[in-house]
Parts: sequence; C-alpha cells; structure tokens
Amino acid sequence: YENHNRSKKGIAVDLKKPEGKEIVYRLVGELDIFIQNWRPGLAERLGVDYETLRKHNPKLIYGSGSGYGPLGPWSDRPAVDVVAQARAGLQMAAGEPGGPPIMPIEAIADDMGCFAFAFGLVVALYARNTMGIGQKVDASLFGGMVRLQRWPLENYLLTGNPLERADRRKAPNPLYNQYQCKDGRWLTICH
Repeated sequence: YENHNRSKKGIAVDLKKPEGKEIVYRLVGELDIFIQNWRPGLAERLGVDYETLRKHNPKLIYGSGSGYGPLGPWSDRPAVDVVAQARAGLQMAAGEPGGPPIMPIEAIADDMGCFAFAFGLVVALYARNTMGIGQKVDASLFGGMVRLQRWPLENYLLTGNPLERADRRKAPNPLYNQYQCKDGRWLTICH
C-alpha cells in the first residue's frame, strides 16, 4: 500500500451522504484529473460520474478504469489481474506446446492496464492544455491484455489459424531462442 501510494494525500468521504458529495464537488472544481475504478454504473449511482463532475469543472479529465471496459457483455463484471490474463488468452499463449496454462510471476494485467490508463490520461491532459477541453478516458485490464496478444489475435483474425505455442526444440529461427546449457542454466539468444 505504501509503495503504490507514496507522496499521495487522501481523505475518506461518504458519497452516500449529500455532505460527502459536496466535498467531492468542491474538490473537483480545483482538480486536473479525477480517477475511479469502480464497476460500471456505481459512479453514476454515487453522483460522481463524468457527466455530473464536468458540471463542476468543464475542463476536468475523468479517468475510468475497469476490468472489461464500459461496453460489452462483461462490462458490469468485476475483474482481477489473473482473470483478465486468462480471459485474454495470455496464460495459454505462454509455455510449451501441450502444457498447462502459465501464470506470469508479475501482475501483468494490472501493470498494462495502468500503463494504458496513465498514457490516456496524459494525452487527455495535453489535449486539455492545448485545446481547453476536458474529456473522459476509459482503460481496462482486459484491454491491456488484448494489446499484449496483438500478434496472435491479428494472425487469427486475418488467417483463421491460431498461433501455436513456441516450441524451443523446433524453433524456426535458432538465433531467436532459449537453450538450456550443460550446467543447467538458460541462455537466451536474440539476433
């Protein structure tokens, strides 16, 4: 918690009470960016959605992070990193052919979702500073994972052939492969 929230200030506000909403509305008038990552629909029910907050600050950049984005059949579902990885096929893309799904050691969906979110917010802030407009930015864990799967997805959509897992023993390019050495350590070559 301390690592992810260093240098931040925070307050607790009860958004179910009119006094809590008024505090947020006053703060929003002075903000550059407001972000939330609730399930779709909750911000509207609490009165802190983009349309409501932009009345208090028309140049506000509003960031909405979610598991699966604002539209589609999964938009109202909660998500966590590992589920977004699995749903996007990332875990099945890693590992040897015929092997089980592989879970990356890092929370890669959280990281990619955050990078996409931050990039969108920075671009929106630039647009606001150059054109004087506020806007809403949406980013999702699933969207970040789909981006990481761009090559297999593009290949499948264009050819209908799913990309198979890489087999080190049958590498099409021996200079772009991993090899286990006699001492048990691994060597990665990228030429």
